[in-house]
Amino acid sequence: MKTFNIEEQWQLYLERVQLSENIMNPLQVQETKRAFMAGIGQLYMWLINDSAALTADEAEQSLHDLLLQLQEYWDEEAGLHDPVFDHQKCRVCGCTEEDCSICVAVTGKPCYWVEIDLCSACSVPNGELAKVKCTFIDASQNTQVITFDTLLPLDTTDEKVLEICNRLLYIKQWYEYSIQNVKFSFL
Repeated sequence: MKTFNIEEQWQLYLERVQLSENIMNPLQVQETKRAFMAGIGQLYMWLINDSAALTADEAEQSLHDLLLQLQEYWDEEAGLHDPVFDHQKCRVCGCTEEDCSICVAVTGKPCYWVEIDLCSACSVPNGELAKVKCTFIDASQNTQVITFDTLLPLDTTDEKVLEICNRLLYIKQWYEYSIQNVKFSFL
């Protein structure tokens, strides 16, 4: 008989809903896991306290009813989906759900939404709006230029912006390119 492993179930849940702790914000992981554990806890209490008094047929019917209610909930939830979230774009850096490479380059990690049109990378306290321009060149003298706005601390150095552009080069997988020029200015 296999015992119930709650951590294994947590990992299976994340896989089912296509989430990964590695790319989730720590607060999102904490709150998602709390909700998961609360749901498991409530189901446990029902199993211990309420289902023990049921006959085998009643228990089977209860599980079937539970399945129908779960299906109904998720069907309704799918209907409540707001398409505005499909096209979210940060008002500062322009990142989207599909591409937050600039944010990863600036902060070293993926961003998340703090407002409907503001990502976490651009909600830096005491940050100032800056325009960054990275110019990359390959051996054949082909260039790629990326210009973006982001929030940076006022004491940001050229070395820090060079580090950001180096990360961007790696994120974009432009391995044949090197940095030709880096410029940034506060707006």
